Amino acid sequence: RVRFLHQTGFNVLVWDYRGYGKSLPDTSPTAEQFMADARQIRAWADTVVPDPDKLILYANSLGGIPAAEMAVAQAPCALIWEAAFTSMSAISQSNSTLSMGETFLSSGHFNNIEKIKGYDGPFFAMVGDQDIKFPVEHVQQVVDNAPGPKDFWILEGINHGIANGGVPEAGLTVYVDRIYGFLEAHASGCL
Repeated sequence: RVRFLHQTGFNVLVWDYRGYGKSLPDTSPTAEQFMADARQIRAWADTVVPDPDKLILYANSLGGIPAAEMAVAQAPCALIWEAAFTSMSAISQSNSTLSMGETFLSSGHFNNIEKIKGYDGPFFAMVGDQDIKFPVEHVQQVVDNAPGPKDFWILEGINHGIANGGVPEAGLTVYVDRIYGFLEAHASGCL
């Protein structure tokens, strides 16, 4: 996705989460550390991007957690989600026979279905109808709760996209056209 977006003309800033990739320390972060890191990266981005007023947050899968935290802490020009994290309780319902409340699993830190209510900027969500990690109906809840201008793209026959066909792989031209179409319609100042 980094390559796709960069080749399309976007400047791209990516980081490894604490405990992931080559980041240090190599231990998993607490929920509080994960959220603090997201806010810190968001604030730092404004100091290094060419035009902070055009900063777009793009989240894929787990990236929905820090992206929602960033958007609420310091609103971007737009927020784009691809097959992004919805909530811990939604995951427990869709991926197991358990049904546990949000605070039982994460003290509420990872509930993007509720957190999105704090972001009123342009929001574009994409998900495949075969995504079993974050099913359409859960992403729909996030979209429904987003108070600002929004669009929701459901792709037929598309999976989550980490180890199988995802949104960009369904067709790069359509993928890029949908992103630009959303930005032109709802966040033209980002372009």
